[in-house]
Amino acid sequence: MTERNRIEYHKQQLNFAKKVGDRAGQGRAYCNLGNAYQSLGQFQQAIEYHKQHLSIAIEVGNRAGQGGAYGNLGNAYKSLGQFQQAIEYHKQRLSIAIEIGDRAGQGGAYCNLGNAYRSLGQFQQAIEYHKQHLSIAIEIGDRAGQGGAYCNLGNAYRSLGQFQQAIEYHKQHLSIAIEIGDRAGQGGAHGNLGNAYDSLGQFQQAIEYHKQHLSIAIEVGDRAGQGRAYGNLGNAYACLGQFQQAIEYHKQHLSIAIEVGDRAGQGVAYGNLGNAYLSFEDFKQSREHHKKSLSIAIEVGDRNEEGRAYGALGLVCESLGDFQGAIEHYMQSLSIAKEVGNRSGEGYTYANLGSAYLSLEQFQQAIEYHKQQLKIAKEVADMFLEGCAYQYLGMAHMLSGSLDKAVVNFKFSVKTFDTIRGSFISEDAWKISFHERYVSSYRYLRRVLIALQKTDEALYAAERGRAAALLDALKIKYGFTSLSPISNETEEDFACISRNISVLTTFIALDNGTISLWVLGKKTNAIFRERVLKSGRAHEDPFDALLKASLKQIGAGRDVRCENRSLDVLRDKSTLSTQEDDEITIPSHENIDWLQPLRDIVFGPIEDLLDGDELVVVPDGALCLAPWTALSETLRIRIIPSLTSLKVIRDSSSEYHSKTGALLVGDPCLRKVTNKRDKPIYDQLEFAKKKWR
Repeated sequence: MTERNRIEYHKQQLNFAKKVGDRAGQGRAYCNLGNAYQSLGQFQQAIEYHKQHLSIAIEVGNRAGQGGAYGNLGNAYKSLGQFQQAIEYHKQRLSIAIEIGDRAGQGGAYCNLGNAYRSLGQFQQAIEYHKQHLSIAIEIGDRAGQGGAYCNLGNAYRSLGQFQQAIEYHKQHLSIAIEIGDRAGQGGAHGNLGNAYDSLGQFQQAIEYHKQHLSIAIEVGDRAGQGRAYGNLGNAYACLGQFQQAIEYHKQHLSIAIEVGDRAGQGVAYGNLGNAYLSFEDFKQSREHHKKSLSIAIEVGDRNEEGRAYGALGLVCESLGDFQGAIEHYMQSLSIAKEVGNRSGEGYTYANLGSAYLSLEQFQQAIEYHKQQLKIAKEVADMFLEGCAYQYLGMAHMLSGSLDKAVVNFKFSVKTFDTIRGSFISEDAWKISFHERYVSSYRYLRRVLIALQKTDEALYAAERGRAAALLDALKIKYGFTSLSPISNETEEDFACISRNISVLTTFIALDNGTISLWVLGKKTNAIFRERVLKSGRAHEDPFDALLKASLKQIGAGRDVRCENRSLDVLRDKSTLSTQEDDEITIPSHENIDWLQPLRDIVFGPIEDLLDGDELVVVPDGALCLAPWTALSETLRIRIIPSLTSLKVIRDSSSEYHSKTGALLVGDPCLRKVTNKRDKPIYDQLEFAKKKWR
């Protein structure tokens, strides 16, 4: 039965109750009508019916009915984003439940209060209420209630960024849902697990859970649940950068929301589509969809969603360079966040405002907003928002010339992000946005320290950021679990590494056309050199352009054909060939040595320091692909990804070092490769990899 059919049925019940003068029956019908309209996202209509239910319950002296009406009103106002009003109603429900000794009612009130406080960004308060709900559910043997409490606790811990704890609670919810045969609950648990893994950056795992949620929603005929699953799948694919796939899923969510008449769901789908189009840099479509989301939020009276829509429109304006337009939208978003008491949303809006003023080079105004962002981040215990606030403050001070203050804030930023990374130890993955911000803080810190002529500290910051990224990649991609977190390494540890370098080594860092080089080794202190390279084209990285030209000149990647010796050849006889990337126009002077500019950039600043016939290079950015062996006829050049990798190699047990056998190096493309027993060869590779560990 659809919600529309239910509404007709409840209206018939209401008319019959009126006809026979059954006031209690009228109250029940009003209650059911309110719930049905709330399911459709028509919250104002729902509120009218719940108020009529409350009025009748007071008239006939039905205290339990009054409590139920207060609870329903609280849920409706929460859906509208009016959280303080919702809390007042839920507290009235709790008071009545305590008065009449309704333990189940008390548990429900604690549950709803927890959800309302979570919407306000007051996550610790939310957790306290959900734990009280869980305690009561255990006391009265309400297994479904326990499952719901675990679900809500998982969502609250996810909001705090404690994703592993969230996963544990959602798994407990799933276990109970399976035990009591609650298929809809199982679907919801899968959806929440997907969201938690999405927050961890494990998008493939998240997608699997969202697909299970979708499958169960289809099985039980839960169209609204299907819509939410499609929406979550869209968000996961967007995080993977697969925006076209994300758009398709969000369109399916929108289609279902329209079908079932869920106006609130339609608004969410339009908002998600707007976000996907923004990531796709289709600003026109993004703006149109966010405007539709805004229109629906205003229509249904959802102030919280209205604030989000204004914020999203501000991001579109900022992406288009319309910073004044962005600020206007952000101010509207900020006003609503304050009105509804959404402290977390207020904090993120301050972040956006500060970013816009940074772009306008109004640094003092930007600093004020980011200070407010930092204050709220600490208040709501949002460490990611806190780390970003320190980073933004560092940027504002850096751009305004207050370099010492910039250093302090960048150091706080990397310290905060290090703490967040520590919470991911068991999973070793996170969203790309976090990783980029984490590495950016080290990059900015390095830049400011160089400007302050603190080049040794700058090298430490550069190496620390580089080594962290490397160790994380090793853990995620190859399963190395014995490597100690880089956050445990001190500046003295790094100094020890530097002192024990016996071979002349140069550490390279690239930044906006500037190449910074540190030369270490042979018991000498680090010597710093720097050179600026200008690009001939606007918005073009000069190192990328120089490297592409050099590689093209020496014929790298030209007419490469890979012979396929796998059993694929028995299937399709096809061979693989590499295609060149975008063409680079190079003057047709055959006598030009395109490697010479690259040599000058890399070796020119340190030529007087190159003593001996051996050099270890720690490259950066585009230079990781440089043809190093072709750059010098007199130097034997070796490449390492970071200075810390020398310590990793030195400290590794002997089982990590092969003393016999052959070393195979390659970049194979194994499609449907099988061996004679039709066992996938990649399984054998997995086995070999485990053996090497």
